[in-house]
Amino acid sequence: MKISYDAKVYALYIQLTPGKQRVQCRDVDEDISLDFDEQDRLVGIEVLDASRRLDLKQPLLEEELQKVQQQLEQRLRELSALNRRFQEHIADRMLVAEKLRELEGELQSATQRMEGARDKERNKV
Repeated sequence: MKISYDAKVYALYIQLTPGKQRVQCRDVDEDISLDFDEQDRLVGIEVLDASRRLDLKQPLLEEELQKVQQQLEQRLRELSALNRRFQEHIADRMLVAEKLRELEGELQSATQRMEGARDKERNKV
């Protein structure tokens, strides 16, 4: 994780994963944006006008940055776990929907066979 601050524009950026990558930016509010990679994982957080939201009058000490980093990493682990459970839930729902479609097809086939058998019985009489 890398935390950088641009004092000229009062922007704080927290890069959660190393390296450059394509991201999709989602605004939380007018000053906070979240960057997600192509797999929809959170990779960065941008805080504009950070001096208004944070006490940046004192320089950020390395110890304070490490605490913030640990808190963010913990939150990221929690969000990742929630995302995995959500993805599993979606996959389960898709399997259920597929099984329902299969059963619906089987029911239609059985109904058609029953109607055909009923028609044969009527024709015999």
